[in-house]
Amino acid sequence: MKSIHPLFIGLGLVLAGSSIEVKAESRLIVQEIELVGVQALSPEDIEASIEVVTGAELDRARLVRTAQNIKDLYFARGYDKAAIRTELVRKKSSSGQIENVVQIQVSEGQPSRIASLNFQLAGPEEEDWEDLREEISKRQTLKVGDLLDQEKLQLARRAIQDELASREFVGARVVETKLAAAPMPAGSEPASWNELIFVVELGDRVTFGFQGNEAFSKGEINAWIDEMRVVGFSTDYVSSIRERILLEYRNSGYGNVEVETLTFEKQQRRERHVSF
Repeated sequence: MKSIHPLFIGLGLVLAGSSIEVKAESRLIVQEIELVGVQALSPEDIEASIEVVTGAELDRARLVRTAQNIKDLYFARGYDKAAIRTELVRKKSSSGQIENVVQIQVSEGQPSRIASLNFQLAGPEEEDWEDLREEISKRQTLKVGDLLDQEKLQLARRAIQDELASREFVGARVVETKLAAAPMPAGSEPASWNELIFVVELGDRVTFGFQGNEAFSKGEINAWIDEMRVVGFSTDYVSSIRERILLEYRNSGYGNVEVETLTFEKQQRRERHVSF
């Protein structure tokens, strides 16, 4: 565990929600940092969040950031009710000397877990939305019982968008994630149980066609479009695709190539066909 030299006698800092209190009476050096109450995370995880430096005077701003870092880490791992408190204690060392110890006390609280997953459609109804929702659900990496881990939540959002992109939706995105309190599943451990709701906007369903292309096959051009789809289409995706086709042709020696675009739309169904 890290050791440190804090610089405040009687220093106390409490971080619960957004309330922080810091009191300082005089400067002193701290020889050690002690973690108390950490069970859900490893000491190594916590130590990476500590900005206080052993052997130097304790910087008040570093101490405040340390408490916030630890709270943010717990939140990211699904412990949104965690509270952090720091205080200075004096302890006798094995050699009999009195040492100043910064004690970081963690009250982890109950974690937040997923009781169920739901997917809601934002915007106009899509006639095959129920089928889409079923496919999205099948490909979810988050499962009932999982912690509300923020990194896994971000991956789940990306998986939804990728699945919709593979089904020819351009501009599909998760516009919001919502939580609703849910009953604890039978046989589960005590926790803050939630229904996790992804609100999805489909965008436009777009198909592409090609005419007059002889140097490259339709499959090759579709592969370029798929590469762009993975990265994410820009708002003006038609122009972006046109520029990519021009680039590939010119790189292959077709300096005088021209690419025109024709767009056909079905407004009521939000469908579009773009022909190059």
